[in-house]
Amino acid sequence: MGFEFLKLEQLKEWEKIVHENKTSIYNPNGFGVLQVSEFTIPKDYKLNLFDELYDFSSEYISNIKSYKNIKEVPFGLLLDKISDIKKTWLFAILNNDRNVLLLTYNSNNQDFFKEHEIILKIINSTTWS
Repeated sequence: MGFEFLKLEQLKEWEKIVHENKTSIYNPNGFGVLQVSEFTIPKDYKLNLFDELYDFSSEYISNIKSYKNIKEVPFGLLLDKISDIKKTWLFAILNNDRNVLLLTYNSNNQDFFKEHEIILKIINSTTWS
């Protein structure tokens, strides 16, 4: 499986660390980290993107009251701007055939929107190889 986001040269000061099936994309002078986990699902598995996104996001925030912030993005779904007491979160699930990416980004509530636009740009630029 393979995927790519924007070339990091296009993201001034951003870095990428890859460890096994997890990729972290962040600005060392920034406010949060975009975590990307890669999975391959079995051929006979029926993937329901909404249910998977619900289960995935519930692992981080147990009291999500509304999923009205779900939007379609290329290859999947995005759950955006979910806040708890201290942090605001973004979750996404992307799917291409049997390949699945689960993405999270969070930062302190007051800093979330400082990187929000570039995080959305990264997610929307996903391509598969």
